[in-house]
Amino acid sequence: MIPTVTIIRKLIGLLHLASPALPIGAYSYSQGLEGAVDAGLLHDALSARAWIQSGLERVLATNELPMLAILYRDWAEGNYSELNRSNGYFLANRESFELRQETEQMGWSLAQLALSLEWHNETRQNALRSIRPLS
Repeated sequence: MIPTVTIIRKLIGLLHLASPALPIGAYSYSQGLEGAVDAGLLHDALSARAWIQSGLERVLATNELPMLAILYRDWAEGNYSELNRSNGYFLANRESFELRQETEQMGWSLAQLALSLEWHNETRQNALRSIRPLS
């Protein structure tokens, strides 16, 4: 059984990641939303919902979340060489230069946050520092 203190620490870390105040840059990327509004593709709540749902189903669910699961597994198992390989594969498969830059910037920012908050032991911190660029 996992101690309550450990569960609370994990929950606090998760809540910290969900905060719009978190300075990792995720809130500065619109994923084309602004362009869709300018082009008249989004004009009400229904069209915005369809746009967001499409992004969740066609981008996150089919590409980013499965890759996140692979990267998380490698991290959890301490398999840093495989983590580095999977990270490189993911970056190489970003659909555009802009998406790759976004991914690298957010990865860098999140790593800086994790290191500054000392979320992990020294071995994991060194592994995190060694992956460049980081997705």
